[in-house]
Amino acid sequence: MAGPEELQKLLSSQLNELAGIEAELLKSLPPLCAAAANDHLRELVSTHISETEEHASRLKKAAQALGLQVEPAPSSALRPLLQAATAAVAGQPRSLARDLAIIAAARRIEHLEIVSYSGACGLAKGLGPDSALQVLQKTLHEERQADRLLGETAAEIASGAIHLAPFPAD
Repeated sequence: MAGPEELQKLLSSQLNELAGIEAELLKSLPPLCAAAANDHLRELVSTHISETEEHASRLKKAAQALGLQVEPAPSSALRPLLQAATAAVAGQPRSLARDLAIIAAARRIEHLEIVSYSGACGLAKGLGPDSALQVLQKTLHEERQADRLLGETAAEIASGAIHLAPFPAD
């Protein structure tokens, strides 16, 4: 059975990876935002960039409450997701299809964040003060909300694309 020190070390590692994810997203999201054709999608990604800045700040607060230092660490899970997001945009003209590809890539990233914050919340619940858990849960809630909004936007864009698509000639 893992002792409190081992669990705190694991939580520290998870917080460092989350800090690395948030830092990398602050560099990677602006080009995706600029690549979007749909105004609503651009607004959604732009808002999430601001939220990501807040998430990075909250991670530091949670770590301080737990008596830990946060040092952003690279995430091996994020790298291929960012590559897929870049590939979704590269060489494609601005279009509804490219927007849907951007959303699919962004949702994969959101799912990584949701799983990562869920794990950190589970550890923080048993290890630290409620203030640390509440900070992490707030970010987890925002990540879930971002995923939901991306899904709704994808449905709106896909619906518009279907209505705009020409019918095949008989």
